[in-house]
Amino acid sequence: MTSLMEDLEIIESEKNSTLEELKTSREKNVKLEELLQKAGIDFDATGSEMSARKKVAILEIAELNQRQKTEHLQRKNNELQIAVDTSAARIVELERNVKELSSANLEAQELEEKMRNQLLDSVKIEEYKQQLAELQHLRRGFNFSIK
Repeated sequence: MTSLMEDLEIIESEKNSTLEELKTSREKNVKLEELLQKAGIDFDATGSEMSARKKVAILEIAELNQRQKTEHLQRKNNELQIAVDTSAARIVELERNVKELSSANLEAQELEEKMRNQLLDSVKIEEYKQQLAELQHLRRGFNFSIK
């Protein structure tokens, strides 16, 4: 919705700009006609004069179109620049997150390796039970011999 509002504002400003340019062109035309009358040039347009007027009008319209295209391209360029800046910031954030995750993963792997080594160094349950049974057997044997 905001995009439509922005587009509407842009179109409205272009309309105002175009109307202002049209007004300026009309004023130029009126002054040119006055100057031609003061100079004593017959204002009844001959073919070459009409051709020149048409060429001037066409050039003015082309200039206006070119100006509007330039403004449009400038706006699009600004939008793209904002998108590039946003993307660059997002990339930096993602790189930071990847670095943090990599660090956490490395710490987890180191902890896992340490725990595996501790597990390898520890006594197995079967051996523990066997030694416990042997110890209990020896205690019973020792208790009998003391009595």
